[in-house]
Amino acid sequence: MLLFYFLCVIHICWSLPVQRKAILRYENALNFMKQYGYLKEDKGNFSSYTNREELSETIKTVQRFGALKETGRLDDATMKLMSTPRCGNADVLNGKRHKRYILVKGWNKRHITYHVKNWPTKLGSKTVDALINKALKTWGDYGNLKFRRKSTEDADIIVSFNQGDHYDGFPFDGRGYVLAHAFFPLPGSSLAGHIHFDADEKWVKSTPNQISYGGTDFFSVALHELGHSLGLGHSTDERSIMFAYYKESDENIRLSQDDIYAMYKLYIQRPIVETTKATTTKPQTTTRPTNSTPPTNTTPRSPKFIPIPNFTQKRTTQESTTTTPSTKKPPIWKGRKLKSKPDICQVKFDAVAKICGKIFIFKDEYIWRLQDHNQSLPNNPVPLRQIYPNLPGTIRKIDAAYQKGDGNVILFTGDVYWEYDGLNFTRNSPRSVKDYGIPEGSGGVDAVLTSEVNGLSGCPQTL
Repeated sequence: MLLFYFLCVIHICWSLPVQRKAILRYENALNFMKQYGYLKEDKGNFSSYTNREELSETIKTVQRFGALKETGRLDDATMKLMSTPRCGNADVLNGKRHKRYILVKGWNKRHITYHVKNWPTKLGSKTVDALINKALKTWGDYGNLKFRRKSTEDADIIVSFNQGDHYDGFPFDGRGYVLAHAFFPLPGSSLAGHIHFDADEKWVKSTPNQISYGGTDFFSVALHELGHSLGLGHSTDERSIMFAYYKESDENIRLSQDDIYAMYKLYIQRPIVETTKATTTKPQTTTRPTNSTPPTNTTPRSPKFIPIPNFTQKRTTQESTTTTPSTKKPPIWKGRKLKSKPDICQVKFDAVAKICGKIFIFKDEYIWRLQDHNQSLPNNPVPLRQIYPNLPGTIRKIDAAYQKGDGNVILFTGDVYWEYDGLNFTRNSPRSVKDYGIPEGSGGVDAVLTSEVNGLSGCPQTL
């Protein structure tokens, strides 16, 4: 009998720490889901969430944003994810869960100013300024945006490094977890577009041949946070710049398909007309600047951008209050009347291809695009040159098309083919179909069969 009581006491003493550990595990998970917008309402502790099916779906959403297997359980991989260094912005906004990227609101202008308020001593002002400038250009190339650095704080985007509670409602937690956060360009907010980096992190500059062991790569984080400043939310695509969790990369990083399409939706498809000089936000007070002398004012080069049809470029100066239409000659196809839009049910297609995860159907100078479950995208069909704006006007149809493993798109027309890198046609386009072993004069290419390729990049910016 004494042995029985003894064993019971041992069992109770052994199980109590395990139970405490399990409770702590659940509470940590609950705090994470509250912090990053996964829970619509705060019901208190974990036991208050009695709808286990709903909670399981919420955990699946957490796993989706972390590119994990969606088990709906708080397994080891999910708990590890919740302690991984990441961006401090919420994943789920206003209780809405999205399948891929999230758009909030973009700037209503194309000329945007920025100011670097302070910087880590070890990185230095020149390095921080150069990397911010490079990150801005990376985004700007896909949105026809131009950025100008200001030496004063009356700028649209203010970059600063802060510690702990820096009076914006989102205190930092010291080195190793939340790396930075940024504010969307929402009207009426004095913090619109601002970026705050945690000054307690060990910020370093990575190079193509050397990763930052023991440090946090500044360029990778800055590129992500600037996406928020331009109006992009988090993406569930692990290849996206807007993936919430920290991934170190060198300066040669490229935007993913999701990133490019999001910029197209925010700044190309959405009409933006600047009629007054750029507005600025109120300067923000931050804590502990590490250096009181701002870097030398520089003006970044205008981004290289290929305009799409029906988009009028504007030349705006900081002092001017009016805009002047560009005098650049339009492409030779512009102004030529296209054939009437064909009926997809009444025509024979010229070519069909899978490009950037969508089905493209080519007929004459039009394209239909189908997405998941063969759903037609809005405004189908669209003119061929709305997708490929620099295609010469002499080309009236596409014979065949496919997407290469590096993401570039190949368009066959007669005895030549064109290669599109997502922003423009490559310099050696067009080339002869002899590159494919097909003799000239044979009539060109009628169809292309390819195998599925993962990890595509360089998708056309107007998809």
